[in-house]
Amino acid sequence: MYWRKADARFPDELERYLGELPEAGVVIDMNHVYTHDRTMALAGELWNRFSIRVRHFHMSGFIDEVQVHEPFSTSQCDSIISALPTLELPIILEIGASKLPVEQVRTEFEYVSKLLTKRG
Repeated sequence: MYWRKADARFPDELERYLGELPEAGVVIDMNHVYTHDRTMALAGELWNRFSIRVRHFHMSGFIDEVQVHEPFSTSQCDSIISALPTLELPIILEIGASKLPVEQVRTEFEYVSKLLTKRG
């Protein structure tokens, strides 16, 4: 769903590929959803259409088209976390943790954990 691609970004476009690959799983990258729809309604559409195929979610904050995989604790892009359609699947934080100081990784984990806990 990368925003620079011309295809496979929206449910109807994805359906064409998934129709050819009946066993394929899906990863919903919430950051990429955000780049197409700041309201995050697209996340719900994807979940409604493909939930049976979703294996996990990728999440990261968004600042602009250059800073796309930012920590939530610095981007304050909490609407991405709020739009997760379920907490029952694995969530991968794509924040470049290997390039961050350990304390910032800890801060990010605590920040995201707090928001997810509020969702219950």
